[in-house]
Amino acid sequence: MLSPEVLSVLKQSVPVLEEKGEEITTTFYSILFERNPELKNLFNLANQRNGNQAKALAGAIFAYANLAEHPEQLMPMVNRIAHKHASLNILPEHYPLVGEALLLALSQELGLPLTHSLIQSWGEAYGSLAEVFINHEENIYQENANQKGGWRDFRRFTIDKIVPETDEIKSFYLVPADGSGLALFKAGQYVGVKLDIPGHPYQEIRQYSLSDRPGQAYYRITVKAEPGKPEGMVSNHLHNQLNVGDSLMISAPAGDFILPKEPQRDVVLVSAGVGITPMMSMLKDQLQKQSEISTTFIHCAQSKEKHSLQQDIKDLQASHEFGYFTAYMDDDSGDHQGFLDQAAMDKFLTNGSNNNADYYFCGPFPFMVALRELLLERGVKEEQLHYEVFGPTLSLAA
Repeated sequence: MLSPEVLSVLKQSVPVLEEKGEEITTTFYSILFERNPELKNLFNLANQRNGNQAKALAGAIFAYANLAEHPEQLMPMVNRIAHKHASLNILPEHYPLVGEALLLALSQELGLPLTHSLIQSWGEAYGSLAEVFINHEENIYQENANQKGGWRDFRRFTIDKIVPETDEIKSFYLVPADGSGLALFKAGQYVGVKLDIPGHPYQEIRQYSLSDRPGQAYYRITVKAEPGKPEGMVSNHLHNQLNVGDSLMISAPAGDFILPKEPQRDVVLVSAGVGITPMMSMLKDQLQKQSEISTTFIHCAQSKEKHSLQQDIKDLQASHEFGYFTAYMDDDSGDHQGFLDQAAMDKFLTNGSNNNADYYFCGPFPFMVALRELLLERGVKEEQLHYEVFGPTLSLAA
């Protein structure tokens, strides 16, 4: 528990963090990687280049300064970040390195000596927060390792099958290279994929949602190639360089964007583009349950040709009853053409589940921001909204 004096200093530092947060975090990463270049293995360097990682860290530091005296309010953020850390195999020995770089960045950007009370207070606060993360992550590691078929760290998998879903999306079916059992996961979770890419000095780790239901003899990830600028280094390597029989390293499933075992309200799943991946797992899992809960699945895509995992939907429709709707931007072959709007939602949510449902959604960041606002305008409460953001950002709220 932080002392009142430390809490007071943290609160007093909020204005300067608002003003200089991104400068502090940009300097932090520069110091961290200069002193510990091996840690580049643990970071998405594309997010470093475009500034997204610095913005996300600045937001997290700002949230911590605001909520340090109410640690229970920090737990959703801590839980989400801890799961991300687990997919990267972040270890206790990494935290002192990060803490040292953070204090040096604060000192440098604020023009204060390391002995100043503000720097010292942040050092104490960081130590307290690091302990929370270390303990939380250890619980995740132990839970993963202790279950049947589970493991800790990374495990070698073999590509058993590759299925083209669209002209830019492929599904990769992965099985343990040693032929042993496979741990269950929670629908909506992801794995970290670690690759050594020729010509690149650092290992690259990316998170990909598991796109099939739990309990199969394989894990499936469904990956979109990113040929633009900047290119998606890992996704393009998967698409262009790896074949059936090749191997890659996988972390144990992680992530807190999951369906409850027994939903108490109707379930509405909304996805756009490759954001369909965790939602498909959720849909399959939910339809397996003997439940009176109504399930609605809405998918948005550029066109029918860009709509991945269509065969999965057809198979589910043959054996289960659920609401299924599509919205396509470029053609009228779906149930709605154009952006998802109030008129479309009025048409799709005809079963009265509008305000009596939990909404789970995933897709491009602008899509999710717009969908959140649309649902709030419909009277859906914030606590009924659940989402997964691909990348370092943790919140859709402005």
